Amino acid sequence: FRFADIPYEKDDFQFTFSMAWIQEQRAKHNGVIPFSIILKTFKDDIQAEGVDVDAVYHKYKTRDLETIRQAVESKDQDLALIHAYNSNLIAFIPALFNSLSGQDKEIYLENYHDKLKFFKTRVPYKTFQWMFDLLDQGKVRIVHGISDVHIKDQGGFIMDAEQREEVDVLVNATGFQTLLSEVGKTLPLIDNLYYKNLIQGHINGRFVLIDWPQAQVLNQNFGILKNLFFFGLLIGGTQHENNDAQLTHQLALRVSNWFMDQRPTWE
Repeated sequence: FRFADIPYEKDDFQFTFSMAWIQEQRAKHNGVIPFSIILKTFKDDIQAEGVDVDAVYHKYKTRDLETIRQAVESKDQDLALIHAYNSNLIAFIPALFNSLSGQDKEIYLENYHDKLKFFKTRVPYKTFQWMFDLLDQGKVRIVHGISDVHIKDQGGFIMDAEQREEVDVLVNATGFQTLLSEVGKTLPLIDNLYYKNLIQGHINGRFVLIDWPQAQVLNQNFGILKNLFFFGLLIGGTQHENNDAQLTHQLALRVSNWFMDQRPTWE
């Protein structure tokens, strides 16, 4: 399960990251920021509020329902601080990720990315309160191992799991498809661009390969396609952890301003 978003009950906390900080650190370290500095800054900010981020992670990392219930019922403020901190951090994650060296990107993705997602990807607090109430009343059951879903003629669904289950409402919460060949099956534009080789997969056929920070499409045959821009979830290989409307809006605004500034040189 994704963890509950615990509300933070204080007004403020220490938060060091900013675009000015990122630019300053890049200038100090020849255009990159060592991951060790980013990690230390993150931990020091949390520690300044008297919270050990590693201890909180190990306390809740199992993400089972009883662990989540414990956090929800206690309104754990150590966890809430880290949630609030990560809400502020979201705006800077792509810039921080693209400031790492190639080696540090590998270290981060292998050892720390899942931990970031643990604190970053959350379910609203009231949703879990509601779900626990329904579970306690016997109105909801958790079904694991669903292998197929069938639509009933009279309405509702039948799920194949360890045994067949009938349900009235079914919510698809499996996430987003990023494999371009699969995305193209439902989006003709992506299909055409992909099979004409105008867009190319960034990581094992997933995501669209772009430059940064202009979000222009990169192509191994044609170089930068300066009049073709991409935004949204399909550039998640470059705009790291961008499943957030705020990040897409910020990038589109920045790129549109850059595009208008470049226009006189193209005429």
